Amino acid sequence: MTDSRGWTLLGGFTESDDVPGLPSGHWALPWTATGDSVLATDPLHGNQRTLAVHEVAGPDGLARFAAAEVSNGVYLVAVPTPPAADLGRLPGDWTPIGVWASAAEITAELRRELPTGHLLAGRAVLPVALRRHLKDVVLWLPDDGQWALVHLTGRPETDPRFPGTTLAAGWDEVVAALGYGRTNVDRMPHPDPATEPVALYGDDGRPTGEVAPRAEVRARNLRHAATLVVVRNSAGEVYVHRRTDSKDVFPGRHDFAAGGVLQAGEIPYDAAVREAFEELGVHGVELTVLGEADYADEHTAYRAFAYTCVYDGPITWQPEEVAWGAWVSVARLREMVGEVEFVPDTVAVLGDWLTGRSGT
Repeated sequence: MTDSRGWTLLGGFTESDDVPGLPSGHWALPWTATGDSVLATDPLHGNQRTLAVHEVAGPDGLARFAAAEVSNGVYLVAVPTPPAADLGRLPGDWTPIGVWASAAEITAELRRELPTGHLLAGRAVLPVALRRHLKDVVLWLPDDGQWALVHLTGRPETDPRFPGTTLAAGWDEVVAALGYGRTNVDRMPHPDPATEPVALYGDDGRPTGEVAPRAEVRARNLRHAATLVVVRNSAGEVYVHRRTDSKDVFPGRHDFAAGGVLQAGEIPYDAAVREAFEELGVHGVELTVLGEADYADEHTAYRAFAYTCVYDGPITWQPEEVAWGAWVSVARLREMVGEVEFVPDTVAVLGDWLTGRSGT
């Protein structure tokens, strides 16, 4: 038996969860017991648990992990700790995993994006650090000890070049790649947003089954779907932001909802979660439905799916989309709508909510 030194306790997982540091779908793969075990403290009950060490064969070799079933279908899981990494050497806009988002959240998003044929497809990954705008992540690859720098795209990809990924043999190479060398993460290939596949919607407010590139949707003002998420804190304030001048619709205007276009194959709730995470860094909270509505003008036509949430964590702007933001009271927001230029669709769809006439 070994102690927990050299192992990282990840927490409790069910068989429907992705586990950071293990290959995708590892629950369905054969586990081979090594005969070793690890002692770990149960974070829920505070008692010591013995976790049996197993190996599972992934696409790129064996992955080791330790696990024990602590309740019906819930396993406490630990994985080997990455080699020493001096996080203090990371540029100022990078933070350790857990500050802005958890390893499980990042792993699940990476699994959603990776296409067949990508160099990370099916491999065990353990997120270590995250850039503040939640697009770039440093991963450790337990199967061969390498590091990977990944630029997340926020959508399921079909081209194995995306998400853009650079491998690094050691921590010095990781630091060099994050802005100080030839493999600068900002130079990774980025998919063209204009080619993003968008689901088209009919007059009945439901998908037609047709898909068009985002650029075509904008050029022809095709009817699609979009989400709106009103982010509030526990004090009841609303987060208001100003869109960047580079946005393809309503550039430079203020908004009191995060959101965006539904991609092909997405359901509205998942799209709302994704957009709130990408745009403002909102994560780890449940969204409450506010309702559905239709909006159309000469710039855009869509079925709106509106949500709200209560979030007290850090706000992290996506720099391509957000130029400014602040928490304001509902009373102040009502005044602002009459003082500065807001996007007309959010005001039209959520006007009753803002004035208190909707009852929600």
